[in-house]
Amino acid sequence: MDVKYAYYNTSKGYKVTGGTAAQFLKADGSLDNNSYVSKSGDTMSGTLTLNHAVSSTIKKDLSTITAASGFARDILQLAGSNGVVDTVAWFGAVEADGTVKMSYGYFGATAYNATKALLWTSDQRVGIGLNGSSLPLDGYRLHVSGNSYTSGNIGVAGTINNPTGELQIQRQGVNRIRTSSTITLVSAEGASGIIYLRPQGDSTSTGQITINANNTQFVDAYNLLFGNQLSTGSTIFHTNLANSTHGYGMWLGHNLQFNGTDFIQPRGSLNSLGLTVNNHKTFSFNYGSATGTNGSVPTLTEVVKISNTGKITTLNDGTSSDWMSAYNTGLVYRGVLSPTVDLNSITSTGWWVQTGNANATSANNYPAGLAGQLRVYYSSVHIVQEYTTYANNNDVYRRYYFSGTWYPWTKDWDSNDFSATNINNWNTAFNWGNHANAGYLTSALLSNYYTKSESLDLFVGKTGVETISDTKTFTHSPVIPNGTLGTHAVNRNQIALSASPENEGGQQLTISGNNSVSLTNYFVTSKDGSRNADDITPNSTPRRVRFDFAKSNSAGLGASGNYAGIMTYAPWDGTTASTGDSSYQLAFANQNGINGSGVPMLKIRKGIDGSWTTPWYKLWTEADFTETNIQQWNYMTQYGLQLNQDFTVNTGSGLMISDNHLNSSESGIVDIHQKRFLATKRKEYYSYGSEYDGLGGLNFHIESAHFGMGRGANDSDKLAVKGSIKASENFKSEDENPDTMFIPNGRTATLKDEIVNDQSDPKDYAVRLDPHEYEFSSSNLSIDDRNRLIHIIGEQIKMVVNFKEIYPKQQIVIYNFDNGGGTMGVDVYGKRIYNISPGCFLRLYVTKSRRIIAEQEQNCKFIW
Repeated sequence: MDVKYAYYNTSKGYKVTGGTAAQFLKADGSLDNNSYVSKSGDTMSGTLTLNHAVSSTIKKDLSTITAASGFARDILQLAGSNGVVDTVAWFGAVEADGTVKMSYGYFGATAYNATKALLWTSDQRVGIGLNGSSLPLDGYRLHVSGNSYTSGNIGVAGTINNPTGELQIQRQGVNRIRTSSTITLVSAEGASGIIYLRPQGDSTSTGQITINANNTQFVDAYNLLFGNQLSTGSTIFHTNLANSTHGYGMWLGHNLQFNGTDFIQPRGSLNSLGLTVNNHKTFSFNYGSATGTNGSVPTLTEVVKISNTGKITTLNDGTSSDWMSAYNTGLVYRGVLSPTVDLNSITSTGWWVQTGNANATSANNYPAGLAGQLRVYYSSVHIVQEYTTYANNNDVYRRYYFSGTWYPWTKDWDSNDFSATNINNWNTAFNWGNHANAGYLTSALLSNYYTKSESLDLFVGKTGVETISDTKTFTHSPVIPNGTLGTHAVNRNQIALSASPENEGGQQLTISGNNSVSLTNYFVTSKDGSRNADDITPNSTPRRVRFDFAKSNSAGLGASGNYAGIMTYAPWDGTTASTGDSSYQLAFANQNGINGSGVPMLKIRKGIDGSWTTPWYKLWTEADFTETNIQQWNYMTQYGLQLNQDFTVNTGSGLMISDNHLNSSESGIVDIHQKRFLATKRKEYYSYGSEYDGLGGLNFHIESAHFGMGRGANDSDKLAVKGSIKASENFKSEDENPDTMFIPNGRTATLKDEIVNDQSDPKDYAVRLDPHEYEFSSSNLSIDDRNRLIHIIGEQIKMVVNFKEIYPKQQIVIYNFDNGGGTMGVDVYGKRIYNISPGCFLRLYVTKSRRIIAEQEQNCKFIW
């Protein structure tokens, strides 16, 4: 029997027959067998599920605090027999008025001052692996302490920065660093070791820099820059304009660049200098004055040019031909004459000195046995020699050479040979008579007469012995008897001559019946034979020197003009059997030109027995190169790029092109000060920034095409990093979808369902819970939604919601605000499973096996 009471008060309570102390009597008279959590603390025996409403939360309320204090409050703890092993908690302070200031929240730690798996601050900074009371660095949304491993893509909208040291990036198998999906900063292709910088795309060579084992190329951007261009920078560039101003070729410039159409001056307050080697300008040195404006076009003037024949032309000081002409015709000091020099061999213009009296011998054609000074004046017609002695009154002697003959020396008479008194005496004697009109017997008339004594002296008597003191010339041969004594004259048929073979002491000429005469030959005659130098064999003139007349193109001589002079010298026999070694030929010929024009040259070769065994070797002279050339070669040696030598002569930064300079089998550009690699191949790696004995930089593994940063590459990851990665913003995936997140296996997971990336504030993205909400627009609503949290609100009449598909672990809350007070039907796959009372809501849960659990419906209403 049911008994209704408006109000009933009892001190004993109610008792249900068969009831137990664990049961509750509900207002509708039913018994509740459920267990409930005690407010003072209890242990849950099942799952605690919160309602989706905002008011259904687990809250740590400190608003009732009346005394300020710090706090470390654990919200959730994981514990076992070994104690608490993990917590979810906050650390902060509370004021006396109940105001809470959170320093940070955390989980993955046992205490607020231990190392935490995850930590977050009130200004949305997140830290991973921070210890003690450490907070994420200001200015960084994410602060990771320790290594971070990402197996998927990393997208970065901002910059990657290491504020306290070097940035290190490692990844195995990476052969490109990009700024987009097509634009490449660095590209390393294949096992050949080629590295490309391709800012316009992977397949575009325009504007690229190529680095490989053979060359480095910078295409179409024109300039390779060295140093600060607005300070004292230099450049190397290639012009592509085939004209005499720019020259199609390589330039070395200082404060000078090429922009594709003209030269520019980076710093307008400095002059510009340019050196080029190309087929339009050959070897060219150029100068441009400061324009006063940075980047303007300077006017280049060619100040020095060297032609492909070696001729030097200057802007103001003439040409090398002018200098050679001045050298040949000017009176230039040529040095000290050695004791063996014959003055007959000195024919070029200049002056020499002889320092020793003993060296000034007649054998060497000196005019006097005294030291002195020799001056020579050369012309194509004749040669004049002038010799001035240092002692013996500084006597001056002269002679000249003409048409193949040196004429005798003549002495200049001066005050050392006669005085003014002598001249006065001669004048006095002359003035004794008027020789012009005196009518004296002239010497011409007196020459027809002899005095007696003259007659006796001039004529030989027919009889008696007389001595002829002078040489007498007979117009006819006198007839005399045969001589019988050594002092007698002889008849022609009594004279017999013989000569011994020439030897090292000269040659002996013997006249029969008289003493022998030794002859010494000072001049050598050039023989005119076959005119082919090959016909003169090495063993043809043993222990001799011979001179021959030959054709300029004979024996492979390759000279210019018609003929050449050949000197053959056999120091010994010129045979292998004699072991006297080789014989030699020296050729005097024209290098170019003919007759008196062109440049002379000397060539030499050697041989033995019957053949010449070497080609002709040319002796190089000033006609082939100049002192300027030597200076240029020295400059190239000093400033040119050389293997294993520091080429940073201006900055001193210590860079060089190395081939095992650091003894680590490296090849490439290295920093010898830091002993690190800039772009280097070492064994199986291309290294960038690594130590010579380590892998501390970026290391590209050639075979696997993987990168290692701060370590070697591995076989599975494109980039393997030793150390942490810190970014001022975040990483990007390939498609840059904001509704995705990175997961530990390297892939990205979508945030399409329960969790989304809230972009309502473009400056502050947030990951938030996103229950899907549906409202009835008519009486029927069909739903196929894989979201795990779904809220359905109905304010129509006679409403039916049909779930076309349900998904495991879904939580569905359905609110019935039927305007007519009717129930709301709930169908699954078109089959009715429940009717919700008006003004109530029903919570459904779908299990993994897709069974549906319904909580008891409860009242609901709009309160706002």
